[in-house]
Amino acid sequence: MHFANKDKIENVEDAYPMSMLQQGMVFHSLQQPELFSYHTQHSYHVRSRWDDEAFKLTLTGLIARHAILRTVFSLRTARPLQMVVKAGAPDYTVTDLRAFTDSVKQVQLSEWLAAEKEQPIDLEGLPWRLAVHILRDDEFVFGMTFHHAILDGWSNATLVNELLSSYTQALTSGTLPVLDVPPAYKHYIALEQKALAAPANQHYWRDKFAGARLPWWSGSHLQARSAKVAIAVTDTASIRITGLA
Repeated sequence: MHFANKDKIENVEDAYPMSMLQQGMVFHSLQQPELFSYHTQHSYHVRSRWDDEAFKLTLTGLIARHAILRTVFSLRTARPLQMVVKAGAPDYTVTDLRAFTDSVKQVQLSEWLAAEKEQPIDLEGLPWRLAVHILRDDEFVFGMTFHHAILDGWSNATLVNELLSSYTQALTSGTLPVLDVPPAYKHYIALEQKALAAPANQHYWRDKFAGARLPWWSGSHLQARSAKVAIAVTDTASIRITGLA
């Protein structure tokens, strides 16, 4: 989707506060961007015919159906907000690798995954992006990169399942399945805001943490900042670690 005019009020469908958890994730991402905290990447190998029009139809339906895929963060206001922008055309990249050998295809995919992992996510633009690599006429890989503040593992699995099932129907009939309206995230936000404002809840937690100190693992007593550390692992150790996982 294109958010060039996201700040124009006529392009905003809804707006509400960020959840406390979202605020924490975004704070740490902005505090130490070099660590790519909460920067999540998934790729899926699909054995199915590639059809750009069917995929575009599927993604357009997904974006219209799920407000979180049209959500951008407004971080320059006194209170951080998330704004839901009106549905628009999906924006994704397609790379055709069908002319290359299998070994070259694997190198291309590996290089893309590595480069994508180091590419920052624009929290005030679109906190997710998608790319497709066509391997054969009946085989492709699509990768999705997103910030954890909009999706977690459970919701991403649900989203991908819906995308694949919708794409299958779009391939065969050119239509999308009729699905139940999903619960809106703004309803959770409303419940959280109500709970935060309730005097009984405030008194409970004040009493619960009266006199408490930050734990040692918070790092509050340290001056040094976190850093990324690279450790070389042998092939043998890597295989053993994989076995444990």
